[in-house]
Amino acid sequence: MKKRKIVSILLTLVMLLTLIPTMGVTAQASSYDQSPSWILIGNHNGIKKTDAEWYEMMRTFLEFQSPTYIRLATDISVDCNGDENTFKKLKDISVREKNVLDLAGHKLDITLWKSDYVINDNVFSIEKNAELNVVDSVGKGKIWGKSKVVERMFSDWVNAVNIFNVKDGGKLILNAAEATIGTGVVKRASAGAEAYVEGDIYHRQRAGDEVNYQTSGNVVTALENSTVIINGGKLEARGYQSFNSTGTSVNNCAVVKSFPNSHVVINNGEFRAMDGAYCLQIKSANPDVTIRSAKFR
Repeated sequence: MKKRKIVSILLTLVMLLTLIPTMGVTAQASSYDQSPSWILIGNHNGIKKTDAEWYEMMRTFLEFQSPTYIRLATDISVDCNGDENTFKKLKDISVREKNVLDLAGHKLDITLWKSDYVINDNVFSIEKNAELNVVDSVGKGKIWGKSKVVERMFSDWVNAVNIFNVKDGGKLILNAAEATIGTGVVKRASAGAEAYVEGDIYHRQRAGDEVNYQTSGNVVTALENSTVIINGGKLEARGYQSFNSTGTSVNNCAVVKSFPNSHVVINNGEFRAMDGAYCLQIKSANPDVTIRSAKFR
């Protein structure tokens, strides 16, 4: 009887080990719990779910009001395919506590769009008094946000997916030195293709001309009274150009967009701005931005 009880306990422990996150900590997250329980997102130890189910699980834990340590176990790719209900489930994950997201060398790919609607939405929103620390314990991890390409030129009709939206009192720390975090996608239209131009007038490109259609977005948006610390990583943003009331071309979107009273510290990293984006867009007359070392392209 005693042996049976011991065997039963051992079997229970084995089952729990397949469900409970692995133990351990990366050096990049060492300022947090020294031996956290990692919640694994992605198929592992015989546990299989769809990417959409794993993404929903990640969302649920990040929105818990308790510190959470999340580690990707596989690449995760989600696409709302234009469905509005799915779109709502994928966008705007509200981080509500001090959480760590470890990419662990994997890719998190998010595609947001709605049929017949132009969107400008976020993947992560860091709420007041919350903190998100993004690390990459393995290296070469990736977060990428994109949307459906709307074939219009020189117009505000450009879908935008922003990665991190740091709200009043929120804090974002990017510690993923070897990771790539970016947004946007480009589609090249062939010569002679029809395209929209400003004023919604059809315009056929001259023979030999080519046009880039694209989606855009900010990698980091630091709203008022927020804090952003970037210790490394390759950050890429794709923007677009529109025209103001005077007819002047204006760039939109940025790798980092800083609003008044936000506190931004850039200790390292590579910033790449493409197609009408800024590397660093400061929307304040008295910015609180410190740059110690970075590459801007």
